[in-house]
Amino acid sequence: MSNLLKRLGKKFIYTTEIIPPRTADLKPLDKEIKKINSRITSVFVPDLPGASLYMNSLVYSIHLKNKGLEPVYQINCRDRNSLAIESNLLAAHASGIVNVSAVTGEHPLRGDHRGLKTVYELDSMTLLKTIDYLNNGRDIAGNKLIKKTGFYMGSDLSIHSKPAAAQMYKTRKKSTVGARFFHTRPVYSMNKLKKFLDEYRKLFGEDLGGKTIVGLQSLTSIEQVNFLRKQPNHSIPTKTVKRIRESDNPREEGIQLTLEWIDKIKELNPAGVHLFSGGDAELTGEILNLD
Repeated sequence: MSNLLKRLGKKFIYTTEIIPPRTADLKPLDKEIKKINSRITSVFVPDLPGASLYMNSLVYSIHLKNKGLEPVYQINCRDRNSLAIESNLLAAHASGIVNVSAVTGEHPLRGDHRGLKTVYELDSMTLLKTIDYLNNGRDIAGNKLIKKTGFYMGSDLSIHSKPAAAQMYKTRKKSTVGARFFHTRPVYSMNKLKKFLDEYRKLFGEDLGGKTIVGLQSLTSIEQVNFLRKQPNHSIPTKTVKRIRESDNPREEGIQLTLEWIDKIKELNPAGVHLFSGGDAELTGEILNLD
């Protein structure tokens, strides 16, 4: 059974991610894998993030599983049609993968393969429906499967999207078609997070927090901060930028900031925190050892 399923909503959890290597070799990140803190419940494996070339997320999810970690296999809609997606999902289930995150996928204008043709036959919503069909023993064409899948599925959530109400209705629809958990992009304003969760509760009479793993990006240099501020959905408050810029030790200041954010997040009673660390498992470990 999925540890994510067993713990979500019952105790405050921590997750992180490992982006697959950009090479035809499984081993380059094995040292980082060994450093992953034992308090991490699950490790997300992004699927060609930023529309750039990395190893297949399913293959790398299986690799993490074989290393004793619990992966969350991410699959996007940009690069495959529905048949290919279903095929990958059958292979994932047969390989013992339980957790799946359905995402639409960034447009390739942001990636390293300019002129790339996209598919987008499905979006994150219809992908969740596809997974639900497979869990109930049928493909999306209505054909019966010899053996059904048993995925624990979730999807992404952006509290920064405007208008916020549209994101709330989209999230509600994802929940009704079977999303059991949500993971946010990096959040830098806990007031904005609180406002989103409060308004969702007022709108639908449902507590979304218990299903939500809040993303936190540890800030360790002013160069990193300046880069992130140019990216979509990275609204970093001026006072946060100032703390990193004026610190004699930006890495330590970033760790302290992350710990402060975690304390504030716990007051909102979400499912847990997802630590984005850019593949730096030591940084994640430092944060968790101090929390």
